[in-house]
Amino acid sequence: MGGSSLVDILVTTPGRLMDHLKDTPNFSLQHLEFMVIDEADRLLSDNFSDWLPKVLAVLEQKPEFPLPRTVETNTIYRPLSLGGHGPTSVPGLSHDAVNRDITPSDPLHLFSHTAPQIQKLLFSATLTRNPGKIAALKLQQPKYIAIQGSEEGTSRYTTPSSLEESYLVGPSIYKPLLLLYLLTKYQVKSAIVFTRSVEASVRLNHFVSVYCGKVVQESGQQSAEALLALETAEICPGESLTNLKMANFSSDLSRPERQTILKKFKCGEINLLVCSDLIARGLDVEGVDAVINYDTPRFIKQYIHRVGRTARAGKAGRAITLLSPNEVAFFKKMHDKAERKKLLKQESIQKTKLDSWMSHYESSLQEVETILRQKN
Repeated sequence: MGGSSLVDILVTTPGRLMDHLKDTPNFSLQHLEFMVIDEADRLLSDNFSDWLPKVLAVLEQKPEFPLPRTVETNTIYRPLSLGGHGPTSVPGLSHDAVNRDITPSDPLHLFSHTAPQIQKLLFSATLTRNPGKIAALKLQQPKYIAIQGSEEGTSRYTTPSSLEESYLVGPSIYKPLLLLYLLTKYQVKSAIVFTRSVEASVRLNHFVSVYCGKVVQESGQQSAEALLALETAEICPGESLTNLKMANFSSDLSRPERQTILKKFKCGEINLLVCSDLIARGLDVEGVDAVINYDTPRFIKQYIHRVGRTARAGKAGRAITLLSPNEVAFFKKMHDKAERKKLLKQESIQKTKLDSWMSHYESSLQEVETILRQKN
């Protein structure tokens, strides 16, 4: 107890924090003044519910050396500045790291305990309204601050005004092709694609690799006249697919592998990242042009966290959801219930515009099936 802290800001996960409190010698939260909980709805969920009571119990423990009082007046010394270095510091007083208060250098003072005050800050795009979970934080005079990002201003789930949200309805069998079409149409240079499972990510990754490989090979064999016709067409597979580099970002990968992929994605060596909701939660990468919901999100919270990977810090972004015809009603109802249906626009593609994309589609699907069978 006592002494000073050499760390100003500690960034940690709940699990790692609990490990340090339990196993690391002399590790203490005695200096803590602010506790910031990011992705609060997730960290307050049932899957993480055991860490909070334990941390709060540690914070509520009485320090070994309590707050000083004077003998004559029984007045509690209040902090004037940290470490006595500020403009209101008083000679003869030194900073006590335990209480974050000023301890008289005179040893004749009596001591008694006062509980430390810690400010708690919660951040989340979808903060829970469950009173039980909020009460567990033991907040005192809490204040709720909502940042409205839309003209609607009534929705509990808001997104930045710089985010364009839309959906595209099409047969499920053509979803891989529709994905590539949209990336080409909007000239997306950096995108995160969300799938329902690791298996779907692997399948999609193989398809993109095979299909783009065929397009590149065909482009290299075409005459100058054919290439000119390709370039003057409205939207056709061409140079944009030549430069497309895709990678899976899944829990099946080791931590070093994920770090390598993320580093390549940040520097542009990879421009299409395919991942699940769990692995991408809290993922912060600058310059993501678009988020593509390849598989429909099941909950509005899931949708909000997905699209939150783009249009960050005031920058423009695009979020597109691919829907099969039987998913449209559910998707619209989900947004209507959240009072944000008006924010969505419907994409439209005429079937004839996909004709130039179909030449390698069926053969690519068959080749992917062969690859997957060989791996299994």
